[in-house]
Amino acid sequence: MCYLKEHYRLYNDNTYEVAIAGKNAVIHDKILNKYYGARSDDVPKEVVRLAEDRASVVSGRMSLFCTVFMVVLFIANMMFSVRSSTVVTPHFFLWFVPYMIVSVALHEGAHVVALCICGRQADKIGIKINYLIFPAFYVRMNQVLLLPVPDKVLVHIAGISTNLTINLILFVLNSTWVHSSDLGHSLAFAVVALSVNALPVLNSDGYRCLLAWTDVNEHIDNRRNPRWVVGLRILSWIIVIAYIARFLLNYMVW
Repeated sequence: MCYLKEHYRLYNDNTYEVAIAGKNAVIHDKILNKYYGARSDDVPKEVVRLAEDRASVVSGRMSLFCTVFMVVLFIANMMFSVRSSTVVTPHFFLWFVPYMIVSVALHEGAHVVALCICGRQADKIGIKINYLIFPAFYVRMNQVLLLPVPDKVLVHIAGISTNLTINLILFVLNSTWVHSSDLGHSLAFAVVALSVNALPVLNSDGYRCLLAWTDVNEHIDNRRNPRWVVGLRILSWIIVIAYIARFLLNYMVW
């Protein structure tokens, strides 16, 4: 299985950095700061010869354990969500807005910390529009492409796992001490948002994690991607179009 690929080879000079793992290779042009995918057979033999063996920061089994633990956290959060009160007061947004802002900051911060633990750095932090409609705060992590599979998985699940852990702690505190229906609704909404981010569509963390587990480097040119990657891309656009159509329909009815 791909998660057992804990070792890879890395070539590094003043111009290029080349990561070789199995049949895949990733080339980082340091001057242009661009990344290119290639087959390991296409890498020059001299580069392969000079490449050094490297080990992943986390083991394959540890990354598998982290993934399973994230699923357990999801189940626990969902159990609390269905038990949340249906009563919402005018003070709901006093809980909801600050919590979502903090959640996003913690989510992206967890990605950055995980990337640093794996010996890499974030390229850029900013705000972007996904699929021409969804605004998102993001951390550009191109250097994750140079990591072995277990480290990639760790980086991609770090954000969701951090949010789920904090969410679960707050669920417990709310049910035993605070007893706020508004906080409960805020936490339940956060679980919905995290569930969407875990789905392998719309360039989500779930999608990136799936690519990591299958040891696939996504290409801009769909002709170079596996059919299931092309299918997920098409499904993502279908979801976006359906979302826009529903929004416009509701607007016209209103």
